[in-house]
Amino acid sequence: MVQTTRRNVLKYSGSGLLASLVGATTVSGAAKQPVFIHGANNSQSHAAAAAHDHGGAVVYNYENFDFVAARVPNKAIEDVRVDKRVSHIEQDSVVSLATPTEIGQVGKNNRKGNSGNSGGSGGCPSHPDQRTPWGYDRIDADLVTEATGTGVNVGILDTGIQLDHCDLTVDHGTNFTTENQNDYSDDNGHGTHVAGIVAATDNTHGTVGIAPDSTLWSVRVLDQTGSGYWSDITAGLDWCMSSGIEIISMSIGGSYNDSVATAISEADDAGHLVVCSAGNGGNNEDGSCEEENMVFPATHSSTIAVAGMDEDNQSDTFLGEYSSLGTAVDLLAPGTNVLSTYIGNDYRQMTGTSMAAPHVTGVASLVWETMGASLTDEDGDSTTAEPNDKIQDILLTSAETVLGTCEEGAGLVNAAAAVDEAVTRLN
Repeated sequence: MVQTTRRNVLKYSGSGLLASLVGATTVSGAAKQPVFIHGANNSQSHAAAAAHDHGGAVVYNYENFDFVAARVPNKAIEDVRVDKRVSHIEQDSVVSLATPTEIGQVGKNNRKGNSGNSGGSGGCPSHPDQRTPWGYDRIDADLVTEATGTGVNVGILDTGIQLDHCDLTVDHGTNFTTENQNDYSDDNGHGTHVAGIVAATDNTHGTVGIAPDSTLWSVRVLDQTGSGYWSDITAGLDWCMSSGIEIISMSIGGSYNDSVATAISEADDAGHLVVCSAGNGGNNEDGSCEEENMVFPATHSSTIAVAGMDEDNQSDTFLGEYSSLGTAVDLLAPGTNVLSTYIGNDYRQMTGTSMAAPHVTGVASLVWETMGASLTDEDGDSTTAEPNDKIQDILLTSAETVLGTCEEGAGLVNAAAAVDEAVTRLN
């Protein structure tokens, strides 16, 4: 069961999870293809045995899913496909982050009166004075006083999070891009920026997140270039499920993969809330809703798909010109010139739906905290198999209409209205 109580130590409990072989194209001198193997009768052991017997190597034995990720020799692919122990196989392809359209350095006066945007060399006291990003105010997060995300676990599936950033607190994490799963810091910047939008600390410097007291978990599934395999993303989902992480944030996009879709459905059925960026494929801003250029997994029916919004004074329609659109869009959120934490103990403005999705993740954390007592029993176990559905319904019901078209889904996420709705449902 998913728990809403804060875990002091959340470590992966499955002994079958193996180190990822990201990027491996040869094993024992033979060219091998990355694939997902589904066993006959949903037997994971049959799938693993078939991979091994045909000269392959299992990369992941998932704890919560009944298939495996493996590397299989090119010449043995068809042999595996027709093996009676195998239901079907699927290509494990490369996936990447939803690349921001702009990364802007932020210059501000720091607290010592010197010009600069970083506190890395001078330590935390030299960081710039705290300011709230425009999106924080636009979604009325500044009006929320009764919730800060306390006790809610948020998994950031991304490039990692800078662990010693002065404006972030990372409880724990894991890394599926190398054999060292304990190295889950960020050397790209994207994951750290996403994490800050959700939960930058409410202190006297830098910036502040939507739900600053949420418990952040750095789940590194993308390497320094922002790339990984779907099998790594699936491993991240698997780890979050086993670790009791309620909300999973993914600013990631790629082509449809049925195995990943199955994993997301399993996570959803187990009560986890999955929030995804819609993608940065652009749009016509004409309200026609004819475009269908969203990336997977935002297109999955069990995720909350988030499109990006401009600052009010930058666009007549408020819709970010970079944002992908489609019938699967659930919510709109600020995505343009969003200020947040960055690697090097720094701060940056970035633009993209990667920045929009964590706004919704943060609001979901506020609502989850507010609803907490109604979602768990005295032992902290979930009282329902679908607490995530309750949270999602509140987010959609309380959204603000700003476009009046299907481009925005249910509308712009609104923190204050969502928390108020949660309180109303409790009374």
